[in-house]
Amino acid sequence: MSNEQALRLGIVGPRRVRQGLGPYFALHAESLGAILVGTASSSPQSARAAAKELKARLGHPISAHVGAESLCASEALDALIIASPQKFHEEALHAALSRSIPCLVEKPLLWEGPGTAARVAALTKAFQNKAVPLWVHCQWPETLPAYYQLFPGRSETLPQREFRMRLSPTSFGLGMLPDSLPHLLSLCQALLPGETCHVSEPKLSFEGEGALKLSFHFHGSSASWPCLFELRPVPDPPRPAGYGWDGDFATREIELPAYKQYFSSGKKRVFVPDPLLSLLKAFFDSIQKPKLGKILPDPTNRAKMMETLILAASKTWQKETQ
Repeated sequence: MSNEQALRLGIVGPRRVRQGLGPYFALHAESLGAILVGTASSSPQSARAAAKELKARLGHPISAHVGAESLCASEALDALIIASPQKFHEEALHAALSRSIPCLVEKPLLWEGPGTAARVAALTKAFQNKAVPLWVHCQWPETLPAYYQLFPGRSETLPQREFRMRLSPTSFGLGMLPDSLPHLLSLCQALLPGETCHVSEPKLSFEGEGALKLSFHFHGSSASWPCLFELRPVPDPPRPAGYGWDGDFATREIELPAYKQYFSSGKKRVFVPDPLLSLLKAFFDSIQKPKLGKILPDPTNRAKMMETLILAASKTWQKETQ
């Protein structure tokens, strides 16, 4: 992008207080030629701190706001990244929608318990009616090329016996599911592009040290397979993670402090290009080159599957913990 074509970007939730990706979005966006012009935080103190931190990293001043409404109303934005905790997502989405600003939203897009999928459907429809891009930030599908490099034969085959994923979130109990399920579901959706999918037969089991296992069947119109989702809380990085199907499991390895990612299996190891950078570039392409940009699955479909799985897991949790 030339300076004349550079996207004017805003970020809601620009700091990394816990697991926030705001600073990484900012750095990657500017490496792709966008310009971060403003941020929105939840308090004046946080807004000032974010502006100071990002100016030091990016080398130019950034306008600081309290709340997404102020950011969207005050800056002529071409794109908005919503990297805040999910309780602030809906407010930010409405602020962007009223001004037809394309959005990339940290997963989950929304989660407020029963009825969430209907609210996601309404928001998604509103963005579609205005022809405004609405993307959910799910990185793992961007790693599939590296998975196929590790297991070349898998690029021609879909899961049959089992799709398995292991993650290590910082949250505990059922709180692990809303933040983690979009990873597994987005990968399965990426294997069946363009298909409307659903899930069935969810079963939650309890492991030691706070770990959970969630099994279910994933169904598309052309294929279906069993899934096993393993979650074990780990407070500090690097956190164990990986996925694969039918016995070909890729373990993610991270080299710190550079945070270079690799997939390994046995003695074989392949480099994984930064999935955040890849997805961010695709999001910018959807704005600047809409006929060439990647088309992601409708967020509503994933929200329906999430609601089915989390509500079923909640019932089991209540029975087992009473």
